[in-house]
Formats: sequence, C-alpha cells, structure tokens
Amino acid sequence: MIPFFCFHYGIFALVHGIFVVAIFGSGFAGSGSTDIGSLWQQVINNGLIWGTLLLLASHGLSFFQNYIGKQEYRHIALQTLMSQPYGRVVILHVTIIIGGFLAMLLGAPIAALLFLIVLKIVIDISTHLREHRKYRGEIKPK
Repeated sequence: MIPFFCFHYGIFALVHGIFVVAIFGSGFAGSGSTDIGSLWQQVINNGLIWGTLLLLASHGLSFFQNYIGKQEYRHIALQTLMSQPYGRVVILHVTIIIGGFLAMLLGAPIAALLFLIVLKIVIDISTHLREHRKYRGEIKPK
C-alpha cells in the first residue's frame, strides 16, 4: 500500500506543481535538471528557503511530537492515514483556481500567493487541532 500511495499522491503533487508553474510564472524554468541538488538550488535561488525549511520543521515537529511521542500510530489504521492527504488535494484545486483568477484579475501573482498562505494557515491549524484531539479520544470520529 505504501509504494502505491507514494506514487499516486506524488502524481497529484506533480500535476499541481505543473499548474502552479504554468499559471504563476516560470521561476524554475531553464534549470533542465530534476536531481535533488538542482531542485534545492532552485529553492534557494528563488527565495523559498525559509518557507521550505519552516514547512519541513513544522511537519517534522508534529510527526515526532504527536505520531511518535504521543503514539498516535497505535490508534489509526493505515488506510485512514493514507486517505487523509487527499482532502488537501481539493484545497489545492480550489486555491489554484481561485488564486489563478485573482492573479489574472489583479494582474499580480502576489494576490494568489496571499490567498494560498491565508487559506493554508487557517485550514492547517483547524485540521491539525481537530485531528490530534480525535487521536487522543477527545472527540468521536465521524
């Protein structure tokens, strides 16, 4: 199941990445290489280092604190765990579409970026808190 999930969800992430680059600019154009070192250099060159590091730190902290430290892995089935990220696919679809319209309407990709940031923060905080309350048994799953 895990290799299938990595491939299937990876395709969603790839397609979203293609749409984001196609709609909002070509900041990664011209590199021609897809190895990890080249991609990391593009992250640095395009000013994405702090956002990338903070995202990794946030998810890493949550993983070790909640999933490992609070032993959430004992309370959740593999199928449930693997289906959770697909809700984010819908959020990404909405963000790309609305953000694309905002960028075209206002003539500035910054509007789409701000929309994505606000939407992601609000949804991540609310789902994170609800998810971990559920795993601790404080609320009943639907």
